[in-house]
Amino acid sequence: MDGQMTDREICISYKGARMPNVQIQILADLNSVSKMEIISILVKNNIELTRQTVRYMHTRLDQLDGRIAKKESKCREIDANIHFRRMTRLEEEIKADEQEYRDIAKILNMAKEKGGRK
Repeated sequence: MDGQMTDREICISYKGARMPNVQIQILADLNSVSKMEIISILVKNNIELTRQTVRYMHTRLDQLDGRIAKKESKCREIDANIHFRRMTRLEEEIKADEQEYRDIAKILNMAKEKGGRK
C-alpha cells in the first residue's frame, strides 16, 4: 500500500475519532478507497460500528436494490423492444412477400388469359 494506511492505522484512527462516522469518509478519501472498503476493514478487524454507519449500509442496500430493479426492468424493456422490432420487421417482410405473391399471381393470370403457359 504505497502512501496508504495499514488496516491497523485505519482502525486506530477510527477508534480515536470524535466523530467516527465522519472519520470513515476522511479515511476513505485519504486512502483513495470507498467508504465501504473502510467499513470492511473495520469489520474484518472486529471494530464495532456505530448505529449510524449500520443505518448507512442498510440505506445503501435499499438504494442499490432500487437501482438493480430499475436496470432489470430496463433490460426487460429492451428485450421486449428487440422482440417487437423483430416482429415488426417480420411483418414487413411478410407483407412484401404477400405483395410479391399477388404480383406474380396477377402476372400468371394475365399470361394465362393471353394464351401463355397454362
